[in-house]
Amino acid sequence: ATPISHIPLFVRAGSILPMGPVVTRSEAQSGQRIELLVYPGADAGFTLYDDAGDGYDYERGDYSATQLNWDEAAGVLSLAPQPGTRPPTQPIALRIRRADCAKSRELCYAGLPVSVSVGR
Repeated sequence: ATPISHIPLFVRAGSILPMGPVVTRSEAQSGQRIELLVYPGADAGFTLYDDAGDGYDYERGDYSATQLNWDEAAGVLSLAPQPGTRPPTQPIALRIRRADCAKSRELCYAGLPVSVSVGR
């Protein structure tokens, strides 16, 4: 038996899940730390998208997109801005953790390529 407060979640090996606080408005997320949960077992890729949270400036290219790539063999998560997008408007506080490990790495991502070892 599983209570409604503990619904099981099945995640594909190699997934990268961004986690953050529960918010009711997009601007409430601004400046909050994002936890990236990496589920080991396969290589993975994910695009982290960020914009102002209001208005339509994103239609004119005013947003940032960061490519995240998990290298399973090396245990490394790489972050790099996608070409043609602006850097984040403010550094993004990240906590990176493998889902099978309690240890985490802290990173303040400002839009420059970086690789982080997230081993056991």
